[in-house]
Amino acid sequence: MLRSIFSLKDLLYPSVYISCLKYGNLICLKCEASWLVKPNKTKVAGIDHYFVQEYNEYSAKIILTSKESGNKLARILLATAIARLIIFSVSEKKFKGKIVLVNIPSQKNVIRSRGRDHIGELITEVVAELSKMGTSCEYISILSLAKKSKDQSTLTSKERMVNMRNAFTVNNSQNPQDGIFLIDDLITTGASIKEGVRAAREAKITINGIITACAVGLNSLIR
Repeated sequence: MLRSIFSLKDLLYPSVYISCLKYGNLICLKCEASWLVKPNKTKVAGIDHYFVQEYNEYSAKIILTSKESGNKLARILLATAIARLIIFSVSEKKFKGKIVLVNIPSQKNVIRSRGRDHIGELITEVVAELSKMGTSCEYISILSLAKKSKDQSTLTSKERMVNMRNAFTVNNSQNPQDGIFLIDDLITTGASIKEGVRAAREAKITINGIITACAVGLNSLIR
């Protein structure tokens, strides 16, 4: 009887995978595995940038489900991908110093509208995932907003660069001696990341690497 009820429920309200939208439960193994592959590497503002997924209709659903809906499974998947990228970067660079993570801050009105700080939650999850992998790190939110910027979703690449000019400042007197790893979930034109790099450099803070779970195609990333 119960089996029949559950079968009817699945028929009327079928669950779907977040990204590929096939019938099933939340995130399928194939979609999950695509976030845990060998990293891609490019440069942003002259700094090594590591990411695992190119931005497309499938990866966008994972990003948006974590960002807008607060889906924990999507957030853990992104955090795991970022944690693996950090370990890969540290190994490739033979980095021996203290791992310090710094996030790109979100606009206050965006945090209010979501009711949560997506990037803050994501980085906290990254720290937890790194700990599970036997790697210790510190999360320091040293970048803060110096001005209110426009919503960038409708802006061109050039307009985004103008919009983000002098948008961040370093708000902490603590200067990580071994440098930092700059973290975000997604990079599109690179305007926010480049502004974070500028602010850190002006504060004489070394950036060891830029880590994002996802990025637009290599041909359109730097312009």
